[in-house]
Amino acid sequence: MGRFTRTAAAWVVVGLGVVIGLTLVASPAAATSPAAAARDDDAAICTRTAKTVTDGLDKFVTQMEDVAKRAADGDLTGAQDAVKKAGATLSGLAPKLKADAAKAETPELKVTVNKLAAEFDSLGQSLRDLSSLEKFDTAKLDGLADTMSDICGQTPTPRSTVSR
Repeated sequence: MGRFTRTAAAWVVVGLGVVIGLTLVASPAAATSPAAAARDDDAAICTRTAKTVTDGLDKFVTQMEDVAKRAADGDLTGAQDAVKKAGATLSGLAPKLKADAAKAETPELKVTVNKLAAEFDSLGQSLRDLSSLEKFDTAKLDGLADTMSDICGQTPTPRSTVSR
């Protein structure tokens, strides 16, 4: 396996580890704080947003596994194309999240879901080729996941400890 192929495969694994740590898991836990006590309409928005993010990240992870396989097999053109598809998947979450944000009652929820939409779009747009995986940074998304957890009473899964 060539040096570039090994490097590309390594970055795919790092990207997968980081993204897997972002998946939101909807929990039926009772809200105990005023911020977590979202209105019923907002509770539905929280559930829809969590499902949109989870489904989108599941698809993204599958696509990134395809990137890793193609890169490991030496199919760098196929891997490049798969990176672009994975980016489009992330960007494709933005319109769905914006639609949810528009229906939110709580201003904090509306703002946070819109920020999630913008960040997914930005991350998706950043994935143009294998080398773009080196700059793939989900730090903002981590913070937004924490904010969603505070607002909606959802629990983010443990973050990955994969490091570069």
